[in-house]
Order: sequence, then structure tokens, then C-alpha cells
Amino acid sequence: MAKKIDASKKIISKKHLARKEKERRQTRIILIATFGLLAIVVGLVGYGLVDNYIIKPRKPIAHVGEKVITVGDFQTRVKYSRINLINQAYMNAQYAGWFGAQGGSFMTSAQQIIDRLDEPMLVGKDAIDQMIDDILIYEEAEKRGITVSEEELTEAMQAGFEFFPDGTPTPTQTATLASTPTLSGEQLALLRFTSTPTAMATATEIPEGWSPTSTLLPTQEVSPTESKSSGIEESLEEATPEAPQTEIPTETVTPTPTSYTTEGYAKAIDNYLDSIKNIGLNRSDLVHIFETQILRKKLLDEITSDLQPFEERVWARHILVETEELAIEILGKLDNGDDWYALASEYSIDEGSKEMGGDLGWFGKGNMVAEFENAAFALEKIGELSQPIQTQFGFHIIQLLGKGEMPINTNEFNTLKDNTFTTWLSELRDSRDDISIEPYWIDFVPAEPGVPPAVREAIYSIPQ
Repeated sequence: MAKKIDASKKIISKKHLARKEKERRQTRIILIATFGLLAIVVGLVGYGLVDNYIIKPRKPIAHVGEKVITVGDFQTRVKYSRINLINQAYMNAQYAGWFGAQGGSFMTSAQQIIDRLDEPMLVGKDAIDQMIDDILIYEEAEKRGITVSEEELTEAMQAGFEFFPDGTPTPTQTATLASTPTLSGEQLALLRFTSTPTAMATATEIPEGWSPTSTLLPTQEVSPTESKSSGIEESLEEATPEAPQTEIPTETVTPTPTSYTTEGYAKAIDNYLDSIKNIGLNRSDLVHIFETQILRKKLLDEITSDLQPFEERVWARHILVETEELAIEILGKLDNGDDWYALASEYSIDEGSKEMGGDLGWFGKGNMVAEFENAAFALEKIGELSQPIQTQFGFHIIQLLGKGEMPINTNEFNTLKDNTFTTWLSELRDSRDDISIEPYWIDFVPAEPGVPPAVREAIYSIPQ
């Protein structure tokens, strides 16, 4: 019987040892490579997280002097702006529904807001410009010693959340005075009035007591007896004599009781902060927003403190045609004494005004396209004609019917102050050489939050 070989005593050859060593080295290399690859993956993921949540948010996107606007702050501001725009669009859609056929302008505004939200770069540019303006406002307020007290901040936040411990403000009517200018001799020479709106009417009597106001012009058809500027000799002061006074109702505020409790107010703020916490906005950010609004209002009041509720306005009419050649031809006819109203009725393509001789009424700056406005305000004498002026609508021949400082109502005065402050702030910004926006800002513009499908459908499904 053959004798068994003890495996434990098996002789291991050098060849076998070499193979084992080779396998061991290969296994080690594989493990090292695996762990190395895993370390790279973990490192990349970690770097991505660090880059997205730590590095990028701190990356400067704009500078105002020594102040820095970071990517994180910018993105939060854009998202906050988008939320407010969505809410604004939704509210306009609701108003349109409430007013029915008369609510078309609200629906148009809602759709314009949605269209803007669909262009993230536009919202982003508005946000970064506003952030720069906010820094300028803080700096200028500090220079002028303008501050915000805790009481003012508390009241502003309470009003923002419609909490009025002393009663909810409600509008009542009081009277303010507005001017009703009478017609000068020059204007009477240009205008004749009829009781029916026919383009070729020739009535010569002026209705007793009639006079145009600074915001409302006659709707009767008129015809000129003189359209050439060469026959006008009297001054503008005589063309706009001191006017009698007419009362116009405006709104003031008186308090009424509120059912909103202190606990309800606190809950409203908490709910609001909870609803926007996902965009990175916290309580201190909200307080900062209200503080900025107060500083802006105080600075606006100081910048516009010398303004009076008057505005330079012109009363003009025009004939609008498609080509410059035709405009020059019509201008020649006017110089030869042809009837303005007959020419307007025959040639003007402005269907809204041609049957009234192209009368546009009194208007201030900012109400017409720039080219038309500049030409109208450049005219000095009543009856003076412009050369053909090209705008996006065609070529205009403009005739001046009136010009002067006109009293304006409260809403118009507030608009004037807003425009004055905006111009001042823009000039302040242009005067600084230490303001810069990094070109890569466009890479960080968020497109969220998006417009909820239900809101979009509601806005575009309701006919205007």
C-alpha cells in the first residue's frame, strides 16, 4: 500500500514562491488604486459641496468702494425679487378678474411681469443694480446723518404686515387746489370750437365759460385760423395767465380699529420667514430690507425738499405720417396757410387723435417717447411748428399750443419726486469710479423660484 504524503510537509519551490509574491503585489496595487480612486471621488464630491456651499457664495460679484456684493447675497436677492414679482402678477390677475372688462390693464401688467420672469437675466440685472443703489443710499444717509430709530423700524414692519395697533388707516377725501388755465389770444387764434366733432366744421363761437384744464383738454372738434408760427408775437407769460382755482378731491388717511392682534402679527412674520427660508432669507435680512426702505424714503424727502407741486408741461398737437417726404410736404402746406385740421384728417395715421386735429393735451416729461418729447419741449412760442421728427411710430409734425408751469395733484407730485430721486441716484452712481460688476455675474443668476403653473395658466387663460 502506497504511503500518503503529509501536505504540511509539502516542499514549496522557488517558482511557487515567486508566483505568490507576484499575486500579492498585484492585489496590493489593485487595493491602492481602488482606495485612491475612492479618495479622488470623495474629494471631488467634497470639493463640489465646499465650492457650491462655501466658496461660490463668498465669491465677489460686484464692488462698491470697499463694499463687496457676494454671489450668495446676490442669489438670495434675485430669488426674493422673483417671489415678489410672482405675487405681484397674481394680485394683478385677481384685480383683472374683479374688474371684468375694465380690468384689462391689470391683466396686461400681470402678463408683462410673467414675461420678465421668463428672462432671468433681466431680473438678475435689476437685482444687482438695486443692491448697488442700496449701498449708495446707506453711504449717503450716513454722510447726511440720516438714521432709522427702533420705533420707526417697528412701525414700518408692522405696517408691512398690516398690523396697526392704533387702528387701520382708511382713506377719506379732502380737497386740494388745482389750476384751470384760460386761453390766451394766441391760443384763440389757433383754435375754434364746434358743438359736433366734424373735421371740417367752421363754427366761430366759443362756449361761455369753457376753458381747458391742465389735465383735461377739449374733446370738441377745432379748426385753426392761423397755423404759421411767423405771426405769433406775444410772450409765453401772456399765453399762460394766472389761473383760477378749482377743488379736486384727494385721499388722506384716518385710523379705524383693527382686529389684528400682537400674537397674530408675530405669527404672520414667523409664517412669512418660514415660507422664504429656502431662499436663504432670515429675520435679520428682512429687518435690513425694511431699514433700507426707510432710509430711501428719508433720503428721497431730503433730496426733493425744494420741489414744489408744479411741473413744466406743454400742450401740443401733431400730424403723424409714415415718411419724411410726406411730412416735409405737409409742413410746406402749413407754411402756405393750409388748414391744420383738414391736413390732420386727411394725412395723419394717428387714429386716436386725427379727428381732433392731433390734439395730445397737456403732458409733462416722461409721458412721450424721448424724440417726440424733446422736440415738443424745445418749442417756445405758441403756434410754433417743429421740423419732421422721427420716432418708432413714424414722422411727426408738432405744433405748440401751450407751455408753462402747471400745478399737479398728489400722485403726480409723488411721481415727480420719485423721478427726481432716481435721476439723482443715477448721477451719483455715474460719478463714482469705484463701482464694478464682474462679467461672470450672469453665470450665477438663478431662474427659481419659477412661475407656478397654476398662476401662469390663470394669467394667460383669462381674455383681456
